[in-house]
Amino acid sequence: MASWLTNPELGVDKWMFKVAVNNLVQSIGGEVYLPSPSMAASKNLAPLSLVERKNSWWRINHSDYYTTDFVLENVLEETHLAQKVEMASTQSFCTFNRESTVKVDALLKGYVKGIFDAGVSRLDSMKIKTELGELIIVEVDIQSLVDHINERKLRMNHQLVKEVSKSKRKALCVVTGVVRTVSSASISIELGAETRAHLQTDKTMLDTLSSSYVIKGKITGTHETESHRELNLPTGTTVAYQLSELSISKQAEVEVMVAHGSKGGFRKAT
Repeated sequence: MASWLTNPELGVDKWMFKVAVNNLVQSIGGEVYLPSPSMAASKNLAPLSLVERKNSWWRINHSDYYTTDFVLENVLEETHLAQKVEMASTQSFCTFNRESTVKVDALLKGYVKGIFDAGVSRLDSMKIKTELGELIIVEVDIQSLVDHINERKLRMNHQLVKEVSKSKRKALCVVTGVVRTVSSASISIELGAETRAHLQTDKTMLDTLSSSYVIKGKITGTHETESHRELNLPTGTTVAYQLSELSISKQAEVEVMVAHGSKGGFRKAT
């Protein structure tokens, strides 16, 4: 099971968002697209935005990606020869609405209970409903991007460049396409749970602070409950993206890695 799925530090909204966008990416092609890490991070995901890639120490062939506050133009040296990057036409991509039931195992059960603050004694499944509706894709024209950085150099004194270049495990990437919602969307989770409790009146006592009577006791009986959470996404939310890595020489020459799966990073000058 993915580690983010049972990570209580994510918070309810981020957890729900990750469930939805990971399901989307698995459906449209995980070899091409990456899921947006969170609603907050999606604001920094647009064509020509910069993303930092970091290889994992302990997971083979695994990388983590981190959004930044910068775009490609911020880290390139100025030149009057630079030509504008053209965008491919924005087009309708797909419609994504899905409802599925997920079996709750022992590992996930405690986390789900914590999310819903539910007094649940038995929890077997939860229903996840994702209604993203129509999605569009906005892409950069790759040839235009290549021409844009041709004969330009990287600003090696830029703070982001300096930080990324310190590690051999890191690389700078440029976003070449994003998948966005056309209208408002929603993600909801619903639990079907059986709770058991007992209602037995023990005694009545006076609450001296509020001057009211409180019945002390415990609940008896069995009844069904349902817990529901919903997360709404605004129009234009980036839910997935694709990128190309940048290969950078010690002489600050930049090359866009356009072949599928090709890796960039900082390299020694040849």
